[in-house]
Amino acid sequence: MEFNRSGYLVCCYLICKLGWSSHDALNAFENARRSPIQRGSYIQSLHKTDSDRRASSTLTTRLYN
Repeated sequence: MEFNRSGYLVCCYLICKLGWSSHDALNAFENARRSPIQRGSYIQSLHKTDSDRRASSTLTTRLYN
């Protein structure tokens, strides 16, 4: 069974709102649902979202410190 769209949204929330890494979010989702997100494009997007969030956070820290 594939959990792609719902898993993608859950992982996005964990990454963007709670500050989790993409790897931690994907692992938590897989452990909770017993099935990983299988679409490579979704996984790549989650890793990019995490990378962009970290870069933005680093830039903000540099600007305001």
